[in-house]
Amino acid sequence: MFLLASLPSLFFEAENDAPGTDMIQAGLTQMTSAEASASLAIIFSFLLYIFIFTYGSLVMRSIVSEKSNKILEVMFLSVKPLEMMYGKIISVALVGITQFAAWAVILFLLNSISSTDNISFITSITSNAEWGSLLPCIIIYSLLGYLLYASLFAAIGAVSGPETDTQQFLLPVMLPIVFAIYSSIQTAYYPDNDIAMWCSFIPLTSPIVMTSRLCYGVESWEVLLSMLILTVTVILTTYLSGKIYKSAILLHGKRLTYKDISDFLKI
Repeated sequence: MFLLASLPSLFFEAENDAPGTDMIQAGLTQMTSAEASASLAIIFSFLLYIFIFTYGSLVMRSIVSEKSNKILEVMFLSVKPLEMMYGKIISVALVGITQFAAWAVILFLLNSISSTDNISFITSITSNAEWGSLLPCIIIYSLLGYLLYASLFAAIGAVSGPETDTQQFLLPVMLPIVFAIYSSIQTAYYPDNDIAMWCSFIPLTSPIVMTSRLCYGVESWEVLLSMLILTVTVILTTYLSGKIYKSAILLHGKRLTYKDISDFLKI
């Protein structure tokens, strides 16, 4: 975070990226620095979407499976419910980080032995970014975004069961992340539009949308404010999801509704 506070503007300025002003050789073709930034923004947005959705939903599926098999009653004899939920979220995150790290190593090795044109293309879309500032921000948004959605998916898994329609709870969580990936694509080409600006501060969309904007250049105060809002939301959401998980995880044979969830939050 201290890296951000010391910079008046992050990465490289978007106004210097006017089409045609800075040409980068990419194999047999050329692209402007703005096009390179757009490519990088889309790549990181989709990678972050895959990380958050894949491993966040894995938390939900794991909880649903354990609840349906009724093995949690035995496990709770030695582990508290909240410890179980937090442990599952953290363990799945470690699995995701390990898998992504392995894929990154494989891609690096493949890139090192690939053709000159491919190497030149990859270099063209990455050479303009200030990785010393960009990479820490991407890591922070990835972890915060995962924790936010994983806690929501954990709560959904706890209230799910054969008697409950899971889709009624899953849809409100899925819509923001789908809108975020759509908005990030628009942001890649129009980084200063109003939708991108507002989505950068909305916790359910900020991890993906702000990651897309970072590839162009964002003022430090915007990043700091966005991270602060997201961090507070993660803490609050994790706390509330824990209350839902603790109250609903051992319930069987009842069709749960939003009213039941509201009652769980009052406990």
